[in-house]
Amino acid sequence: MSSATLTPASHSPSFLDILTGRTLRQRQARLGYFFILPVMLLEVIFFVIPTVFTLFLTFSSWQVQGFGAIVGLRNYQATLGDPSFWITMRNTLLLAVIGTPVTTLLALVTAVALQSASKVRFRTWFRLIYFLPVVTSMVAIAYIWKWLYNPQYGLLNPVLATVGIPQQTWLDSTVEVIPSLALIYVWARFGFDMIIFIAGLEGISPDYYEAARIDGAGRFQSFLHITVPLLNAQFVLVGILETINSVKLFDLPYAATNGGPAMRAGPWSCTSSTRRSPSSILAAPR
Repeated sequence: MSSATLTPASHSPSFLDILTGRTLRQRQARLGYFFILPVMLLEVIFFVIPTVFTLFLTFSSWQVQGFGAIVGLRNYQATLGDPSFWITMRNTLLLAVIGTPVTTLLALVTAVALQSASKVRFRTWFRLIYFLPVVTSMVAIAYIWKWLYNPQYGLLNPVLATVGIPQQTWLDSTVEVIPSLALIYVWARFGFDMIIFIAGLEGISPDYYEAARIDGAGRFQSFLHITVPLLNAQFVLVGILETINSVKLFDLPYAATNGGPAMRAGPWSCTSSTRRSPSSILAAPR
């Protein structure tokens, strides 16, 4: 019986081995670290360092002129004790709750309608038209809709008056301002989500729908039991992206309302723009 050949156990190269490059594997590892070095430097310079510095500033009374004293948790206490902070948090939550599902649903319906269109030429043009707001500045969109919403000379109130709806105050109303901003957000964002859903629809094999048709399934049943389940990845992606965008939204409500009537429109990101920051309050001379 032949004895088994014993081989030394393989081990991962240490950082020193990688630097010295004694073997081919170690030299290859060193080359790999060399390739990812620029990306790591950018990550550290533009993300890690600013994040750590921002976290440090929250514990200080920093001013534009320079550093102040370390104030501990007083900035957080001042922020959490400010009523406007909780108002803006509520506004942010409402925008996310209204904007995300409505945008997703409208994008899905539009994508399915365009994908099922018989004429490819019109399908391409409508995709372009629906996508145009995505590449338009949110500030420009805000001013366009601000003009449309204007109670005196805007276009929406005369149109609604033709069907018997009374004049609305839109952005000037504490009740209507959040739905009005949500409408602008949906109009500006659903074209991007529509493209994502169209890409998902194009990846679904027509054989599924053909088999469902042979089995007697209607269009709605095919949509409910084939299209929706196979677009699961797109639903997750759109939901995450729209939630992030609605939570960090700043330019739209600020340009359209500058905080809105009685701070009823500003999201949490507008808080520091509509009042003095806790740091400046603590550092102000008494």
